[in-house]
Amino acid sequence: MTWKRYSWLCVPLAGILGTLVLVVGGGTLLYGSPALLLARLRGEQLVLRPAVLKLGECGPGAERHILLQLTNLGEQPARILGGTTTCSCVATQGLPITVPAGETRSVPVTVHVGGEAPEFRQTITLFTDGDQLGTLQAEVRAMVVKRSRSE
Repeated sequence: MTWKRYSWLCVPLAGILGTLVLVVGGGTLLYGSPALLLARLRGEQLVLRPAVLKLGECGPGAERHILLQLTNLGEQPARILGGTTTCSCVATQGLPITVPAGETRSVPVTVHVGGEAPEFRQTITLFTDGDQLGTLQAEVRAMVVKRSRSE
């Protein structure tokens, strides 16, 4: 049988798989999600979620209110001073805000879906007070659909 030839691999593979499960599971319990664990392993201090906001189908001129989540994975408080304000997105509501170490805060954003194009894309930028933190960005996407007169 062929499987007997490779049976010596079972113990090392089981050890590797077990270690992976412990690291990902423990990290997820510690940080709340695999995405935050990965961000922490990359050395990110401040994480903006979701990175891409998909609004689905919207009529021209539709207004949507959404919340961005800011999670501070660092050991020091992080301060968000302000954000973009364009005709399409207002991301300055509730700012400035301080996110204590290890905590999450919400930032409300109002999106005005404009234009006649079939696809709406806008970038929201949040500005921090630290050189190490820089700026944080999220992208807003929507499909702009014209409504029929009967709707």
